[in-house]
Amino acid sequence: MIQDIKPHIFHNEFKNLKPDANDKAIVFDGKNKQVLRKYSLRLKNTLKQMNAGKDMEDWVKDENDNVITVEVAG
Repeated sequence: MIQDIKPHIFHNEFKNLKPDANDKAIVFDGKNKQVLRKYSLRLKNTLKQMNAGKDMEDWVKDENDNVITVEVAG
């Protein structure tokens, strides 16, 4: 999850903020797999951009220091 990316700080307190023009939202009802696939591809490509030009030891990692990967099926 995004909050697991270093610096490992996750703030889950509620803040009632108005959306910014650049904000994005994903709505998944658990049935439409195209939505899930689209989100997975977006996340995979975002990670690819974040890791570009870095040694693998410097790639984005989770809270357990594992490199984050996204598998996209179908």
